[in-house]
Amino acid sequence: MRFYKSVKICKGVRLNFSKSGVGMSIGPRGAKISIGPRGTYLNTSIPGTGISQRRKIGSGTSSNRSRSASNSFDGPVTIGLNNEGKMSFYDAKGRIITDPTAIRRIKNTASYKEEVQRLRFEMKDRNAQIVDQYNEKNADLINVVSMAPNVLSPQYYSTVLKRIKPRAYKRNSYTLKPPDEEAIRAILQKEAEEDINGWKKWEVSRKRKEYVEKYFPSAMQDALDTWEYNKSLFEEQEDIKEKEANIKAAENCKRQKEALSKLIEGDEKTVSNNIESFLSDIEMPFDFSVNYELRDRSTVFVDLDLPEIEMLPDQIAVQMANGTVKKKKITQANLKQNYIKCVFGFAVVFAAKFFNSAPTIKNIILSGFTQRRDKNGSLNDVYIYSIKFLRDEMELKTLSGSDPYELCMQFENRCLITKSGIMKEVVPFG
Repeated sequence: MRFYKSVKICKGVRLNFSKSGVGMSIGPRGAKISIGPRGTYLNTSIPGTGISQRRKIGSGTSSNRSRSASNSFDGPVTIGLNNEGKMSFYDAKGRIITDPTAIRRIKNTASYKEEVQRLRFEMKDRNAQIVDQYNEKNADLINVVSMAPNVLSPQYYSTVLKRIKPRAYKRNSYTLKPPDEEAIRAILQKEAEEDINGWKKWEVSRKRKEYVEKYFPSAMQDALDTWEYNKSLFEEQEDIKEKEANIKAAENCKRQKEALSKLIEGDEKTVSNNIESFLSDIEMPFDFSVNYELRDRSTVFVDLDLPEIEMLPDQIAVQMANGTVKKKKITQANLKQNYIKCVFGFAVVFAAKFFNSAPTIKNIILSGFTQRRDKNGSLNDVYIYSIKFLRDEMELKTLSGSDPYELCMQFENRCLITKSGIMKEVVPFG
């Protein structure tokens, strides 16, 4: 709906009110000058003819022109609210609206508050997920012990050995159905309709029927013989496949039993291959390097290069009352506690993995080292713990849900942690 109102001030002068603003017209009929938000125009006409001309001779003030351009937006307005709580307004063409007057008009609409409330709820929900994902990812870097498998008992390997059996071949069934009597008759009926014709319908019908009955027994037998032949060929092929598959399965079963038997016996090559296999497959949250030595069938010495404390996240994400996300620094005390939990988690995970590499491994001496600079600035390997893990005791524990530091302290160890959480250098077990 458009609005327009004209008020006469004096002879030849009028004030004009419209939706676009206030203007003024000066002059007699047929030659008026109009001044308004869109500029200054000369309007000339010949009275009584309908002939007129409108020509721009000036413009409004720069502030009015800017306001007019910013305030004109077509169609509905879209409100956006990003994760930082910043609000933006867009017209129907996706152009951002920046004019304060236009924004005030939008904010005065009846639906504005309801829409903003909805957007803030969605922002809070998005940011809550961002906070959870960020903190969970960081927690995974610290809670390394959650990756630790339980240590398997020697009896487990013996049970697995007994259960190894060749996988039987699953035969495929012949799915083609036997020939159908109605289908054979339909084929013969079609042949009769193509070959037997005439102008006497009753005679043609009789002859076609006789044709079907005459040839049906032989056609049915031929179809059945063909089906039986194809079925027998299929079964022969399945016999060959079954025989080959069973031979292959028996060979695989034999190899598996031989490998597991050697592992149970503690064959050094088999144990080493098993260790190399798990080291190549394991995925840890940080890069690592491991050196190990099989001193005898029952003892393994492991040197583990640990992550640096600088690699751990030093911030946590928190959601503010207004729904936005803020990163907060972790205190040095908490950061040191997180590092202790992380590096002892490494010890538990690798100890469990090494124990599960072979049932003959009874003792693991695992020493963890990191890199630190000396007084001269040189970077050196520094051992910060050395632990003697015993298989019999590890088998009794649920490792993934344990406190890795407390668990490691239950075994003979060399570890020195100050009250402020600094892990001092130690001499590893030799």
